[in-house]
Amino acid sequence: MLFIHKRGEVWHIRGTVSYAGETRNIRRSTGQKIKRQAEEVCRAYEQRILNEMRGGDNLTPFFEIAEDWVSLGRGDTDTRNAALLSSFFKSKAASEINTEAWNLLVRRKLKGCSNSHINRIRATLVAILNHASVTITIPRRKELNDRVRFLSYEDQEKLLSCYPDFIRHYFITLCYQGFRRQEALELKRQGVNFESNTIQLKVKGGKLLTVPMHPRVREALLPHIRQSNAELVFLNKAGKSYSFGDSLRGLHTRACKKAGINDFTIHDWRHHFASRLMMAGADLNSLMKLGGWESEKMVFRYASVSNEHT
Repeated sequence: MLFIHKRGEVWHIRGTVSYAGETRNIRRSTGQKIKRQAEEVCRAYEQRILNEMRGGDNLTPFFEIAEDWVSLGRGDTDTRNAALLSSFFKSKAASEINTEAWNLLVRRKLKGCSNSHINRIRATLVAILNHASVTITIPRRKELNDRVRFLSYEDQEKLLSCYPDFIRHYFITLCYQGFRRQEALELKRQGVNFESNTIQLKVKGGKLLTVPMHPRVREALLPHIRQSNAELVFLNKAGKSYSFGDSLRGLHTRACKKAGINDFTIHDWRHHFASRLMMAGADLNSLMKLGGWESEKMVFRYASVSNEHT
């Protein structure tokens, strides 16, 4: 049985819900300051849990599931997508979200967006609902993979030279190490070892990835790390850390415009890294280890080759 207790100004729920030998321990806030309203929230929440345990529909509001899913640790893209989904579905019960509801979101919120962008948001929605044990079938949209997502060496150097001095070493690292933008921003000084020429950082799933440090990256990082006592390697112009990868979007866009390069995103540096390695003769296993990919399929999504190479 669940009951409420007051902590500060807000009433909280605690207790257990049991059914058919299964027991769930509940500890959560009602979000209410008035006792009567808190009791109503408590009873409704208890009934919802019982309904799920009996095999009924999951009546949990979507925004609650999304908040819980994000709290487990997600990248900035997933967090941003979850916020978009929550703003649209709001208190709609998880079990009520179906293909029809998804298509309505696409028509109202994603009109004119590319299929690849829509598919990324779809993947976030499916992951959030799976987190709540709700299965949904939404077909992926067909993506056109004819966009070139790597640069010539000439354009590579032109673009790198157009970034401001204080952050150029970040983009050189993306270019030659292929790190995801957010993971690179979270790179710590202790993860850069100039004696062994290796870089260690935390990647998807909380795993530690240790890779050789490219000479060009060593040359770029060495003066910055020696001059700074900050915990993180990459800082903004004011000497503070970036909150998320999209913080650099405007800076990157201006650099691309100055270099005369169109349709090349920050994340495309990861594609550039994989493609250039493949054209340089790297084998598949090496690519997987260097880029932190867990399957050959993911490597081939990133690595492509030029017509000249073919």
